[in-house]
Amino acid sequence: MRKSKKPQPSNAESLERRNWGNVFNLLVQMVRHQQNQLQSFANQKKFLEDRLQMQNERWASDVKLYKDQISQVKMFLIFEEKKRLFESAKADLMMGSKHREASVLKWILDSTKDDLEDFKAGFEYLSHKSSKGEGQVTVLKDTDKRRKGTASSGSKSSCNTSEKEKCPGEINDELRQLKDECEKLASEKNSELLALLAEKNFVWNQFKIMETDYANKLRSKQDEVEKANEKISILISSMEQLQSDNNKKDGRVSELESKVADMEEEAKRLNKEISGLSVELESLRKFKNNQVKPVLNRCTAGTNDSGITESNRSRRNTTLNKEKEVCTPNEQPILSCFTAITNDSGIIKSNRSRRSTTLNKEKEVCTSDVHASTSTNFSEKGKRSLKRKESPVISSFETPKLFTSSFKVPKVFFTGNKSCLKSRRKLNVDVFSFKDSDNDQLPSGGLNKTRLK
Repeated sequence: MRKSKKPQPSNAESLERRNWGNVFNLLVQMVRHQQNQLQSFANQKKFLEDRLQMQNERWASDVKLYKDQISQVKMFLIFEEKKRLFESAKADLMMGSKHREASVLKWILDSTKDDLEDFKAGFEYLSHKSSKGEGQVTVLKDTDKRRKGTASSGSKSSCNTSEKEKCPGEINDELRQLKDECEKLASEKNSELLALLAEKNFVWNQFKIMETDYANKLRSKQDEVEKANEKISILISSMEQLQSDNNKKDGRVSELESKVADMEEEAKRLNKEISGLSVELESLRKFKNNQVKPVLNRCTAGTNDSGITESNRSRRNTTLNKEKEVCTPNEQPILSCFTAITNDSGIIKSNRSRRSTTLNKEKEVCTSDVHASTSTNFSEKGKRSLKRKESPVISSFETPKLFTSSFKVPKVFFTGNKSCLKSRRKLNVDVFSFKDSDNDQLPSGGLNKTRLK
């Protein structure tokens, strides 16, 4: 009795398993790195929002303070302007009253001058009249005598002589008094006019000084207002700039979030594709185990038949090794295809689509050729196989799951299909026994379902 041997995984299978593990680790690292980046971006955004909020509050308080200061300055300027207008109106009123008093005094002076001239004219007239003297008095007496008669002539003549003696002294005294009064009035009016002129000059000088002071204060307040307006404009421009920077950062954060969401979707899609590929690989593994698994027949003959079987087994092993050597170089595109997942999604899609199409084509070609070769060889060497009894089928190990120690990537043929077909045609099929035709067929749509979009 010959013991059945289980097929052990080769170095290529372990290398493929390690590559799949590396691919999975790279995907996990990429997702973790993206999550860390997203968390850092969220923390940075929160920090920037808090900082901008604090700056906006501080700027709002500064703007409010500056507005209060500007309103106070405006109120002070309005008060100073009203005060200046009041002082100017008061000065104008005082000047008007002084001008009115001066005009009144001037009118009084003119009237006194006219009175003085009248007194002078009357005094001259009276002096001239008194110089004529007694001639005029005698003429008057004659006329009176003529009118009144001769009875009263004596008494009247005595009275007239006494009046003539008294009139010139009284007139001179009155004229002297009038001159003194006129001189006093003229001196008083002159002193009042001089005092008014001096007061006018003093008030005018004070008005000029106050006007210059108020003009300087107004100019300084205007400069302060301009500086405050410049500061406010600078603050507003800086606020607008910070707002634009905040909007740019928000846009950048949203863009990064969209990129992270796209990358997460891509990772989910890749996980789905990997699960689909695992299902596909399981189906291919089952198909390979059902298709290529050899069934050893017991040898009922003696030592001669055992030598023949050993020679047949050695030929089969050599052909299988040649086939493996020819087909293993074509497995590298699979590894390169799966390692390119982390580099570029477009390359992944193109490689996987090409791989799926080539897998379908190669499966169709290989299955048709194998069935044809097996049918011809089986018909030719049917007599030999009839002489031998069927041995128990070697039990295959369980179908490995994805990313486990028992996982094995199936051998896919790309460019070396001709050499594989030749080696399969050369294979001696009399040692193999195939199962039913239902198990030989490949499950349709396995690759097409997992084909990339």
